[in-house]
Amino acid sequence: MTWNIFHAPTAVEALQRLDDDDADRIVEFLDMLATLDDPRTYGMPVSASWQYFVDEFALVAQIREQTKTIQVSLLYSVALNEAAPGKSHIFYSSSRYH
Repeated sequence: MTWNIFHAPTAVEALQRLDDDDADRIVEFLDMLATLDDPRTYGMPVSASWQYFVDEFALVAQIREQTKTIQVSLLYSVALNEAAPGKSHIFYSSSRYH
């Protein structure tokens, strides 16, 4: 099953400000997430959203079953313990999730 990934403007801005390696890792993680039968295989629920953690970074997304979409709404640094759209990112770490 394939999920469609959409990004809120703040998430897009955060992604664009990253260096190429970090941005590539985010795209790799999201590409992997889009191929899963259930994107809830990773991460954890937070209110009406789903939060994914990779290393010291997190992203918040809304999962919509009816349309098979994942809406990425926020990227931030857990290490900084604050929302930092301009400096935050998430990347896939197989050692943490498998």
